[in-house]
Amino acid sequence: MKRLIGARAAANVLLGGLGALAGLHVFVMLRILPASVVWGGRSNDSPGNLMALEMVSLIVTLLFGLIVAAKIGYVVVPKLRKIISVSTWVVFGYFAFNTLTSCIGVSAGARDGLRRLRSSRAAAGARLNDS
Repeated sequence: MKRLIGARAAANVLLGGLGALAGLHVFVMLRILPASVVWGGRSNDSPGNLMALEMVSLIVTLLFGLIVAAKIGYVVVPKLRKIISVSTWVVFGYFAFNTLTSCIGVSAGARDGLRRLRSSRAAAGARLNDS
């Protein structure tokens, strides 16, 4: 079977997307972007709650980036190869679940505007696991 994209290219796409996502979360935390662009627009009620949610999101995003970078060899952790392999499946599962739930999401942006981006992210995660 011919591959459409290599594992390294898929990882680079994922790292670029995760970097952009980390930037988005930082911009929301700094109030450069409105809070309505994240969490389906439902996090506007409490600034403290928004900061906690954004901090967790930023940490998870950076952790996913570290896992992808370790899987492709940008970060070398030889003793953790098995954990990294399992973790890439967790990342893929998260992306796939996120894609499915955005298809039935409450906000129009989650359903329509970001569906293609999330689908490509899940596909890149699947390709990374196939390496």
